[in-house]
Amino acid sequence: MRLQEQRTRLKEFRLNDERRQLQQLRATILEFRRIVADLEKQIAIEERQVGIYDKDHFAYPILAKSARQRIDNLLLSIRDLLLRQESLESHLESESNSDKSVS
Repeated sequence: MRLQEQRTRLKEFRLNDERRQLQQLRATILEFRRIVADLEKQIAIEERQVGIYDKDHFAYPILAKSARQRIDNLLLSIRDLLLRQESLESHLESESNSDKSVS
């Protein structure tokens, strides 16, 4: 009986940890999206001030170029985090379903 209790507690601990990770992923994704929106606003302001909207133009603002690169990196990170989120959600769902079938 003792061994079964330990297994149950360990499983519950792991599930709680995965739920916490899922919450952190969601918060990080939201924060990255907010940063992307802020950077897009900064780029628009910079382009408007300089009057150059072609990113391949030799006089295109360096700030806008670096902000665009940062946006690209953030979008890649968001994509990876969404994949991780989907994986965690499906794992938690399958664990939840297995608990219901055992009960």
